Amino acid sequence: MAPPKPRLTDWQPLSDTDPVPGDPQAVRDEIKHLNSVKDELNKQADRLKGIRDDDELRGKYATTLKEEAEVLEGQLRDLAKRYGRVVVPLGKWATELEQFQSEADTVCGRAAARQEELDAEDKAAKEKNPDPRRPTTRATRCAACAPTSPRCCTSGTPRATSGPARSAKPSTTTAWRTPRGTT
Repeated sequence: MAPPKPRLTDWQPLSDTDPVPGDPQAVRDEIKHLNSVKDELNKQADRLKGIRDDDELRGKYATTLKEEAEVLEGQLRDLAKRYGRVVVPLGKWATELEQFQSEADTVCGRAAARQEELDAEDKAAKEKNPDPRRPTTRATRCAACAPTSPRCCTSGTPRATSGPARSAKPSTTTAWRTPRGTT
């Protein structure tokens, strides 16, 4: 099996951390461990079955030993079945985790490429118009339209406001006031 492809470490502009953390190989290693425990439990249950079926045991202890071996054998086999039932969903999870991580890596790559395009557009616009008072970039255009429009000037989507909505016209009811205690 080929070594896993290294995961991204920089998730900007999407997130500060990995949106799909986890190690599929570690999950597969745990599956191997759980299978080995299941196999060992079955081996021990087989040994207990051998004690239970042994006709050469004689004495007062033989009956009790055979009964207890039968009870313990059943318990070990039940436990081995539980281990066997756990590995199936874990195997599916390891595969799904790899797929989710691959998709996240692809999305992050596309987002980073788009961010580079936007940064290049902003840089070109700034070089074209060095006057900082005149909005040219998408970000400043959106900031410029904020007081006058409930929708973004570039995308047409509703603007998110943080606080009271601003009016395009200056308020005529608000007069300048001096702070209290000053004249």
